[in-house]
Amino acid sequence: MEEISEHETPQERQERIKFRVSRFIEDKLIQAVRLRWEAVQSGNDIDIVQCLQNVWPEDDGAAWQRKPRFTVSHLDEVFSVRFEGESNEYDSAARLMTIAVGNLRRATTLEESEGVLLGVIEAVYHEAEHIYNPGSGLEPVDIPETIEYLGNPGEIEAHGRQFAYRYRREFPGEPFDVQKMAKLSEKIKNSGKGNRYYNYFVAFADPIKQQSYKDFGDVQCIYEKIVEATKRHLQILSAHAEEK
Repeated sequence: MEEISEHETPQERQERIKFRVSRFIEDKLIQAVRLRWEAVQSGNDIDIVQCLQNVWPEDDGAAWQRKPRFTVSHLDEVFSVRFEGESNEYDSAARLMTIAVGNLRRATTLEESEGVLLGVIEAVYHEAEHIYNPGSGLEPVDIPETIEYLGNPGEIEAHGRQFAYRYRREFPGEPFDVQKMAKLSEKIKNSGKGNRYYNYFVAFADPIKQQSYKDFGDVQCIYEKIVEATKRHLQILSAHAEEK
């Protein structure tokens, strides 16, 4: 159990736990990917979940076998994680996250695995936020539902935290710059790995789009909120990363 300041506020406690949980899972995923490719080079292509079990012994694989639950238990709250093929989900009451690793299973080179891993870790930071800040239950199928989903306060916070993580990776040590974020969003969209980045930081920032979408929601307001949330989460992540 880590030492906790007696002056810590409830909000500070949540931020500390979210950061520790996210970083812990991130480290385990990185170790598991490395282990898998060491095995591949030796002629043994083992599953990524098996690799996670090897580097993360705190799991109940004996009880759940095909879908073990891994625990983060060294904090003052116990979190659990399960790894599915395609599903990223959360259960706030159970303090349980489900993270999709299907693309890691399908990766055929180490370079491809490392590219996929970045998206998986983003999902970890996103779902960890949802444990304390639930989002929308919508699975958008059209423009009105997409705007409703992206404008949900919990989704803004979770995406903001996810985007802050990615921004730190791309621009380490730099303060938030919305123009850099917009260019990064276009790059991610063009690679086929993130329309939500583009919607938040490019489409919703466009006055023409703001006008054409006005019957479905105030996308200018959503844009302003995601900018504020991403900047704030970047400051929080950076502050915690500098702690001893």
